[in-house]
Amino acid sequence: MFVIEKICWKSIALLGAIAVVTPLAACTFPGQAENDRYIHLSSSEGKNSDRHVDLKTLTKLSDNTFQYTIVVGSNRREFESEAIVNCSDLRRVELKQARFYNENGEVDRTEQRDRKITVRPNDPNQVYYEANRAVCERVGDSIAVPPPEEIAYETYYNSRFNYAVKYPRDLLVPQGEAQNGDGQSFISEDNQIVMSVYGTHHTLHGSLDGWYREATRRSDRREVTYKVRRDNWFVVSGYDDGFVFYQKVVEEREEGGVFKVLELRYRRSLQSQFDPVVAEIANSFTSNPQ
Repeated sequence: MFVIEKICWKSIALLGAIAVVTPLAACTFPGQAENDRYIHLSSSEGKNSDRHVDLKTLTKLSDNTFQYTIVVGSNRREFESEAIVNCSDLRRVELKQARFYNENGEVDRTEQRDRKITVRPNDPNQVYYEANRAVCERVGDSIAVPPPEEIAYETYYNSRFNYAVKYPRDLLVPQGEAQNGDGQSFISEDNQIVMSVYGTHHTLHGSLDGWYREATRRSDRREVTYKVRRDNWFVVSGYDDGFVFYQKVVEEREEGGVFKVLELRYRRSLQSQFDPVVAEIANSFTSNPQ
């Protein structure tokens, strides 16, 4: 379904809808012994302005919020800037203290910024967007997904809307059926993977065509990489900031007009491990099993 994108890369070739990434052997910072300490972000030819994230400064502030430092300089450290990212929205960054270094490698002056800015790819603040993404992909590696053959599944059946789906019981915790009985959510202990299934009536969501148009709509933060539409169902998947999303909607006209919905959202850094699990879940999503 997807091919994982590494934090560091040197080339990307597009083969149809699949992005094939050629990774670098390591992320390095010239003049430093701890080569794996830095994530390389960008370089400017002929200038001492290579930009890196210093992983030694990476600090967890809450379940989804992290502070890090961007370092500028090729042969020596010229400048560094502290930043805070909430991994639910890579377009936002909170700037903290900035430090300027002299030729002797000493802090020459500091600047307290304490402001929030919006960042997007290909804008003047692109380095912060890339840093946000790199940091959130790195911290997303904390959850370990077992090999496909070692994953055990259980089946959830919804009697109100008559559908069934399997979920990986060692990865996702059932949150309990909704009070109205339309479905439930399954969430990993670190909140990096969320799966939801539910049923709903036509009167609440209109037509399948309208839902499909909304699901395939692109935005600054949302990129659709796969979509397929059939007579009574569709599948849409892609990226939303640092997450992968997957949505399947099935229409049952003979049941008085209902939709049965499967949605998954998980960290992009988990993609290569979790994609086979998504395939298993999606293939098990069954309408009218009884």
